[in-house]
Amino acid sequence: MFAISLLAHETYLRQEYARAKGLVQGAFLMADTTYPIPIIYLNCVQAMCQINLKEQKEAIHSVNSAWEMARPDRFWEPFIEYHGLLQGLLEVCVRKKEPEIYKQLAGEIISFSRSWMKIHNPKMQKTVTDLLSPLEFSIAMLACRNWTNQEFWKS
Repeated sequence: MFAISLLAHETYLRQEYARAKGLVQGAFLMADTTYPIPIIYLNCVQAMCQINLKEQKEAIHSVNSAWEMARPDRFWEPFIEYHGLLQGLLEVCVRKKEPEIYKQLAGEIISFSRSWMKIHNPKMQKTVTDLLSPLEFSIAMLACRNWTNQEFWKS
């Protein structure tokens, strides 16, 4: 199942959001038992696809499902890794309900993203800024995908 989450992520990166979402849904249908780690990653990838397809309610549900499964063990790595791709969903789902945990997550997100930028920026023609907070970055990601203010605030 974890391999399918990687395949779906790769499909997502090609901007084939509906297809990637279908891969995730197929993995869920094939699961004969609960595998927490792959299911958390699959829900995150599904949410990434849903938010790009402007399926806000479904994306929030996917993140909440992943969050509730990860929460008892404090398994935050998928949310840290996918923060930018989740485009504000962590802020919608976690920031207000669990502000202390969100503060910890924000620190980890900054640490992860700075390390990622050190690898990414020298290899790409465009650089990713390190001047934004995780919340500001999420808002910027939605804005650059042509979300209207009304769509943003609905989510």
